[in-house]
Amino acid sequence: NYDDHLIFEGFNEPRLIGTDEEWRDGTDEAYDVINSMVAEYVKTVRNTGGYNKTRYLLISTYRNGDMYEMLQKLEIPDDDHLLVSVHAYIPYEFAQKRNGTDAWSSENEEDTDQIDTIFLGLKGFMDTKNIPVVITEFAAVNKNNEEDRADWCRYYTRTADKYGIPYI
Repeated sequence: NYDDHLIFEGFNEPRLIGTDEEWRDGTDEAYDVINSMVAEYVKTVRNTGGYNKTRYLLISTYRNGDMYEMLQKLEIPDDDHLLVSVHAYIPYEFAQKRNGTDAWSSENEEDTDQIDTIFLGLKGFMDTKNIPVVITEFAAVNKNNEEDRADWCRYYTRTADKYGIPYI
């Protein structure tokens, strides 16, 4: 009986666990399985009635990937209340890799390039497919680099805002 303030997410990082492809781009078979699961998830929730007939549902790409190519492989069910959930720990060497770099600067184009590229791709996907994208995970690992992480976070969120992409 909850209204539209409640959003469901059917899957978190669906992927080929325990394989060489687990954190890569996936396989055609994996995309077929995920697309089938997404279609069934949407149908199942909609058939329960009530608010679930129009509740916003988050759907996922392979491992909730943010790459434009991965998004293109997602088959989006015919439904006006869907959102695509992506995780974007970028750039990986700074944001997520524990023994990666601890330095990042919004003044350095090499540092900002991947963020700019990913967000431009997400915006292009949203415009092409007419479906909102939500970044449901992002962060930067603490490497005793609070100033760089704060700079990264400001740049990251301002770039998301610039392209109209909400983040959680």
